[in-house]
Amino acid sequence: MWAYFEAEDAEVIDGAKVNSDHEGYNGTGCVAMTCWKTNPEATPGIKFTVKAVVAGAQDIYIGYDNGHAWAQSANLTVNGAAAQKIYFPTVKKDVWAAYGMIKLNVTLNEGDNTIVLQYDKADYPSSFNIDFVAVSKGDTWKDEASAIKLVIGQNTITKVTENGDVPVQFDVAPIIKDGRTFVPVRGIFEIAGATIEWNGDTRAATVKTDAATVVVTIDNKQARVNGRRVMMDAPPFIQDGRTLIPLRFISENLGYKVDWNGDTQTVTINLFD
Repeated sequence: MWAYFEAEDAEVIDGAKVNSDHEGYNGTGCVAMTCWKTNPEATPGIKFTVKAVVAGAQDIYIGYDNGHAWAQSANLTVNGAAAQKIYFPTVKKDVWAAYGMIKLNVTLNEGDNTIVLQYDKADYPSSFNIDFVAVSKGDTWKDEASAIKLVIGQNTITKVTENGDVPVQFDVAPIIKDGRTFVPVRGIFEIAGATIEWNGDTRAATVKTDAATVVVTIDNKQARVNGRRVMMDAPPFIQDGRTLIPLRFISENLGYKVDWNGDTQTVTINLFD
């Protein structure tokens, strides 16, 4: 999830100013970057403080408004490193309510970072508006699982993420019963982002995502998928005080893809296409 840092909340430098004249901006305004020949000594700019969840190279987007027939330019400095010249192409000629974005890859630290856009004399004369900086791994970003790998009989489950594989320990290992793979109702699907509800009176487990809801009952082959009755090949059961549910049935009805490697006894649940 992209984290947006608005220009109107950033620090303005040497004559840059918050502007709300040109509609179409994100948030409540933008910042006008202007250095015409009437103020040749000014070097207007904007300083963002952005927060990143993880350190390293990551994408950012800079939103801007440029109605000139030519590209605008400014220096980009990240955390005080050497500046690089950045160009902002025309969005729509003679229109100052049309916003575009440029995408850059920068190296950020975990926590607070400074991103500065500022003119120098090589940019004169120039004028355009900065709208926001969006960070791909900003303060609202989570390293969500893209897949889950598990091996029959092993308690270590692997959460596959953008930042690498994360081992997760469980007290109950996946098992095969009657030719079907069963897993503990809690843990695995929670890693996938689902919520689990258990009704002790009806002995029913509800597994829910934004896309689907699956309800299964102990020792009962009949399930409900989004309220519709569906028959399973094998029912859930309780073993050693833990509820185990059929992995493939639950996964596929939640919209996940399940791959099986018989040689290694490995199941991979792919959470996204």
